[in-house]
Amino acid sequence: MSVGCFKIKTPPLEVSCLLLCV
Repeated sequence: MSVGCFKIKTPPLEVSCLLLCV
């Protein structure tokens, strides 16, 4: 589920990471 969130843990993509995590 949160695979993408862990794959992109970069500052600029932090927002996108949170969106994918949820």
